[in-house]
Amino acid sequence: KAENKASKYLFMCPALRNTLLDISGLKATQDTKRGDALEDIVALHLYREFVAPGYGKITHDPAQGGADFILDLRIGKRVVIEIGAGGKRTDQAQQTMEKTKADYGIVFNSDPLSITGNVIKVPHDYFFLM
Repeated sequence: KAENKASKYLFMCPALRNTLLDISGLKATQDTKRGDALEDIVALHLYREFVAPGYGKITHDPAQGGADFILDLRIGKRVVIEIGAGGKRTDQAQQTMEKTKADYGIVFNSDPLSITGNVIKVPHDYFFLM
């Protein structure tokens, strides 16, 4: 039986998540906090650019080892998105792409810009230029 990961709670302001964690007394490692903040930032960007104007919708792969986001565009294309605080392989994106029959995959991480098949790895710095 496949394990599902916990539900995703995204915040429109990454600072809000950190504040709530600090107030609640829940301890998380710096890497976990940074990874969650990066996911929030990407979700905010996707929401503003695609969901709010009606160009697409965002979901996620609930399976353990699945990608962070699936962006379904109104034009009929599906993009799988994975975010990593450090270096990141393309396995999660490719796994979700195969399962959802996605057209493309994007992995935002600290690795150099590279393309493997239909998956592009984009450094954080490039994302933050958008």
